[in-house]
Amino acid sequence: MLEGSYEVTVGNDRFDAREGCFIFAPRRVPHGYVVKAAPARHLSFVFPSGWETFFHDVVRATGGSAPAPGMLAELAKERGVTLLGPPPAP
Repeated sequence: MLEGSYEVTVGNDRFDAREGCFIFAPRRVPHGYVVKAAPARHLSFVFPSGWETFFHDVVRATGGSAPAPGMLAELAKERGVTLLGPPPAP
């Protein structure tokens, strides 16, 4: 995490993360985050490569506007990923 604070869910674990934290979210384990304090920035590494094209396609499809959830789900599905929705409420 580069800036701000987040609530992160990885599998059944939930924790707070802030600047300086490192998060590992394994493949095939549901994971997500909610920004708790803005401004917030994080750096993500994706292995194996290919998933980064999802973000490029979202920007192209929306022109930088907020994307519709259905459109996000469809772009993810094209890459073999299922979006489960927002992280569960506390």
